[in-house]
Amino acid sequence: MKKIIRNSVIVGFYSFLAITGGMANDRVYVKDIAGIWINESYVEELTKSRMPHLAAKKISPLIIAIRRAGNSYPFVVTNFDEAALQVVLDVEPGNKPGSYRLVLGPDNKPIGSDEVKFLWFRGIRDRDGKFKKLEMAEIFLNNGKWDSYINVGDKIGPFINKIVISGQYKDKDNKLWEFSPEGQAYLPDETFYYELSLRHKDGECEFIEREALEAKDGLKRIGFAWKNGTLNLYEANLHKNKVKCHQDPFKILEPIN
Repeated sequence: MKKIIRNSVIVGFYSFLAITGGMANDRVYVKDIAGIWINESYVEELTKSRMPHLAAKKISPLIIAIRRAGNSYPFVVTNFDEAALQVVLDVEPGNKPGSYRLVLGPDNKPIGSDEVKFLWFRGIRDRDGKFKKLEMAEIFLNNGKWDSYINVGDKIGPFINKIVISGQYKDKDNKLWEFSPEGQAYLPDETFYYELSLRHKDGECEFIEREALEAKDGLKRIGFAWKNGTLNLYEANLHKNKVKCHQDPFKILEPIN
């Protein structure tokens, strides 16, 4: 007969394994690793090119989000093409210092013991007791392969924008252009919110998207590419569910240091 275990019992059981002499040994709670984590190898590749599609073709991005929602901590992992959703039931220490594993279930309801999944991770806390970097054996999209992940906080957008496009620029007429980390674009003649395209399958070039009520799908695209230290902007259009950019840039921007 399949044993049914409630979350409180699971948590108590896994906590018991971490107790020595009545005191928790290097106890780690879910809140200690909450946030958005991204594989460091992708970040390094993205930093080199500053072009998300190009980077993703070389190193597949893997984003793990652990954020509180009510009384639970949903666990979401995605590579921008696929995604998996679980709920973190507990964090259990491993046999070696700095080694742990997440106890995961499909939801925050009573669960069968055979439905529990484990995701191993390891890391060292800083002086403030925070984890800035973790090694995880992600089991849903990465087949349990170990990789290094860095914490980007509560939002992925500003982190990626800072690497790729955010900053101040000037064009050949010395007019100012700016893309903020929070996703706001300040052009010489207009201001709008933008979002970087991160799925390389969506386009044959790099591009940002903005709202455009007059467009059939409600979006307007601007292509971009980094060339010789300049940010080149291109006309971009949707053709059969894929974005294509014009061959020649309509604007070449010089970064302002």
